[in-house]
Amino acid sequence: MGELIKIDDVRHAEALRLAQQTLAIFAKMPGHYNNTLNSHLRGKLGEIAAADWLAANGIKIDAAFRDTGRIKEADIVGVGARTLRLDVKTWDSKYWPEMGRCVAVGQLDKLRNKAEGIVWCVSPSSLDPGIEVEMVGWNTLADIEAAPRRMTGPTGRRQVDNYQVDPGNVRQPASLLAALAVAQ
Repeated sequence: MGELIKIDDVRHAEALRLAQQTLAIFAKMPGHYNNTLNSHLRGKLGEIAAADWLAANGIKIDAAFRDTGRIKEADIVGVGARTLRLDVKTWDSKYWPEMGRCVAVGQLDKLRNKAEGIVWCVSPSSLDPGIEVEMVGWNTLADIEAAPRRMTGPTGRRQVDNYQVDPGNVRQPASLLAALAVAQ
């Protein structure tokens, strides 16, 4: 099991505000995923949860996700003895077993230019204030590139060609602290 991070009313309101902003930016752009307020909210809740967890564990963070002018940068830059640029991907718990831990093949090059790792989060289906987001773990981009390629997606919809990290190959959250060389 990963790390559970509670989303209070203040954090939820922040996530909703940021989700509205990013939805406005991406509303007319094609992508591999649903472009809805709910999907943007889920992503922002995961980013906030990951940033809060890192900060609570002594990591200095630069939370670029809070500034829509920095949308092409990694979501979070963690600074310990070492610096890591991290993107955060958050999944609805009902889709995590089958479709979680995925990076679209066509997205990998863009990720390589902005991040060294991906933090995986899972949220409940309902995104109400007070929920807990689970930071399941993380992977390096090299891990992702080495993962099997699979066509994934809901039945009846277009399938997406993804690198999908097997559940047993997701690195534990504590190992992210070690990668940042934080004394434990």
